[in-house]
Amino acid sequence: MSKLLVVIGITGQQGGSVADLYAKEAGWKVRGISRNPSKAQPWTAKGVEVVKGDLNDKESLIAAFQGANAIFSSTDFWAQFFNSATQKELKPGQSLNEYCYDLEMQQGKNVADAAATVDGLDRFIISSLCNVEKLSNGKFTWVYHFDSKAKTVEYVREK
Repeated sequence: MSKLLVVIGITGQQGGSVADLYAKEAGWKVRGISRNPSKAQPWTAKGVEVVKGDLNDKESLIAAFQGANAIFSSTDFWAQFFNSATQKELKPGQSLNEYCYDLEMQQGKNVADAAATVDGLDRFIISSLCNVEKLSNGKFTWVYHFDSKAKTVEYVREK
């Protein structure tokens, strides 16, 4: 019986690379998650199941993760950073970096909380970076795109 790997970010470089490798690996099936499954249609030709899922919607992730033996998660700090519509979402006094940090942290928590509901999950892999603020002893506090990923891992470890 094949094991199921669920890949978040299948249309991205990291998720796409992981999916490509496991789609060719005997004993594995791959399910890719995309906010817009039509953008991930090339994956179906490779035998990958593509389902709708949104990192801002924990319930959609819970549904997409069902039956998974392994989950590969990557989040994208920069998508919102370079989206001009994000400016309207900022709270008074909040920088764009802070907004993207908060959003990526919440998305990481949503993924972790949804993964925690999967019976039989063997592996939960998070693409992460180091906590620059911590490693620099507080000297560098604006490296939000690293720290949000590192703090997601800390969140998972605390649970």
